[in-house]
Amino acid sequence: MQTTSLFSSFTTALAGFAALFFLSLFSPLPAAITPAHIGYHSEVRLVSVEDLPLPLAQFTTVFWDPRDTPSLRKLMRLTDAVKGKRVLEIGTGTGLLAACALQAGATHAVATDINPSAVLNARFNGTLFGFANRLEVRQVTLAQPDAYAIIRPEERFDVIISNPPWVNRLPQSIDEFALYDASFRLMRTLLDGLPQHLPPGGRALLAYGCVDAIKTLRSECAKRGYTFRVVDDDRDLDKLPEEFLPGMLLEVTLPDRR
Repeated sequence: MQTTSLFSSFTTALAGFAALFFLSLFSPLPAAITPAHIGYHSEVRLVSVEDLPLPLAQFTTVFWDPRDTPSLRKLMRLTDAVKGKRVLEIGTGTGLLAACALQAGATHAVATDINPSAVLNARFNGTLFGFANRLEVRQVTLAQPDAYAIIRPEERFDVIISNPPWVNRLPQSIDEFALYDASFRLMRTLLDGLPQHLPPGGRALLAYGCVDAIKTLRSECAKRGYTFRVVDDDRDLDKLPEEFLPGMLLEVTLPDRR
């Protein structure tokens, strides 16, 4: 092994140790509970948002950019959007949005991801925040990557939340599934399953920062008879760059046909 590789491995391990030591100072976890106990043995970073009282752990290859979702997190934090409700998060990454929903009073959250490191990451952060009994994290497979592939047909939720991949491109690696959604397959399957997994009048809260994706979402909602709404954002979509930050919060509501 080259000297540079040895140094890189040493600094990675040191950074992970320092992060875990910091977490142990402020977390309610027993000292023995570490990422290694759930099968993760690589780098750990500490990342923070104002919505949560402690930093989150971020594992290698797991997506993290809170600039995607400030409006969605604010809505959960300041309103009753998820309070007392059962929530599904599609594409959880570090578990950020699921943790924010539970912090805001959601009774239970199911979170899914296709990246095995993200599944471990979200489980660890759920335990870190004391949400282990209210958070269930499930692994999506590459063979069946659709939005509800690991959601049982009879399962229903009060709210579905997601910061899905924004760009219509084919992922080339596991971490790129957080960025790219070829032919917007995940978006379309997410919309197709809403009537089965939400009650009449139920809603999905989605964060997108890509003009093409937002226009596609609006068109696909119209085809299905869903209501599409931009939440508290007066930016002109036609004047924005193709990809932009912060992400835009979009509400998709089912017809109330009770």
